[in-house]
Amino acid sequence: MTDYKKLKVDLLKKECLKRDIVCKPTRDEMIRALTLDDQGKWMYHTVQYKHKKGGFIVEIDYRNKPELIEMSKNIEKRFCQSMNVYSVGRVWFKCQSEFILS
Repeated sequence: MTDYKKLKVDLLKKECLKRDIVCKPTRDEMIRALTLDDQGKWMYHTVQYKHKKGGFIVEIDYRNKPELIEMSKNIEKRFCQSMNVYSVGRVWFKCQSEFILS
């Protein structure tokens, strides 16, 4: 386990970019995010936006297991459907309503 407090800010930024971690660019926030990622507790962000033809497009990072499990429950209930698109480390879904993690 790396001691992130000894690293410079530019090295912390590079490490966050390498791991696809999105956080505030402050030293303390980057150290906290990297430490959580090392422990496996970092929650990767989910992108959601309105679709032109109605509904919502949801992009979930494949490492975000709780949200993928919740989405699979919505697919079983037929509230959402998989678009079979996998890009930039994300899985895409189309939902009838806004996706809210319970």
